[in-house]
Amino acid sequence: MPHIPRSTGFIHPSIDGLVEMIQTQRKTSTAAEVAELRELCKRKMRSYREDVFLKRYTTPTEVDAARTRWNIVSSFANR
Repeated sequence: MPHIPRSTGFIHPSIDGLVEMIQTQRKTSTAAEVAELRELCKRKMRSYREDVFLKRYTTPTEVDAARTRWNIVSSFANR
């Protein structure tokens, strides 16, 4: 029987979802939960470029807020 490749896609949480998870899990999470969340953030950073994320926003205020959210996820991923 020939090998049939299977898609093993992964659905990443949004940047906003990750920011919310970072802010809520820091207070009550175990080391394993923090490591899992950090890995989610790393995966998101590898799969989604910052410039693509920022293109979704049009006003300078929205872009600044989006960049702040991006930086929260990025800094958490790289700790």
